Amino acid sequence: MATRPARREADREIAAPNKSYERIQVCALSLFAENGVESTSIRDIGAKAKVPTSLLYHYAPSKFKLVFDLMFDGMQRYQASADDARALGTTADERLAGLLTAHIIMHCRNRQLAKLISNGWQPLPKKDKDIMATVRDRYSRLWDEVLRQGLEGGVFKLSDPRLARLSIVQMCSVSTWFDPAGPLSARDLVEQLGDLVFATVRANSNGAPLHFGKAHLSPYDAVLAIVERHHQGAVFGRKR
Repeated sequence: MATRPARREADREIAAPNKSYERIQVCALSLFAENGVESTSIRDIGAKAKVPTSLLYHYAPSKFKLVFDLMFDGMQRYQASADDARALGTTADERLAGLLTAHIIMHCRNRQLAKLISNGWQPLPKKDKDIMATVRDRYSRLWDEVLRQGLEGGVFKLSDPRLARLSIVQMCSVSTWFDPAGPLSARDLVEQLGDLVFATVRANSNGAPLHFGKAHLSPYDAVLAIVERHHQGAVFGRKR
């Protein structure tokens, strides 16, 4: 049974729900990214967030609610960022450049969230897992549409567009190894991985190889601004 001081503390915290739930989410995200969802208990989250158990269960009856809320909100922001970044271009190669730039920036910008989005959906209850599968499929369609456009226009040469998309997204998902203090910046990664992606799809212009290069890197700042705008107000909006 909670003590009276603990109850009073919980009452004060509930009076400021946004701040309280944000702290819980930030701590949960850190633990999920570091230890995995299945290895993190609801008590681990409460201890890290330094909140009484009564408050924790008020906001999150299970850790899976925290996983779902973080992933769903994060994927909505991923979708909006990628959609706007893709819209910066008109040709298939320009749109692919926008997508891969946004994806890499988001993985560098918040590695914890990217790790959760990549793996956290698997332990979810079936209902929540089905919802997340629909959201993830919507994000995949952004890539599929661009690859199809390039294939139909002769800009890309692909025998299996789905396999190409899976390979490209995996290649650009750098959250597990990117180090912001390392030798490569996010811009460097976009330029170098952009070359690899264009080679993967065999991008060409009238039969001549089309390289990523400076022409496709030039919208980097515009894409970065798009990502920053769509992540305003998110509890995971800070770089971690």
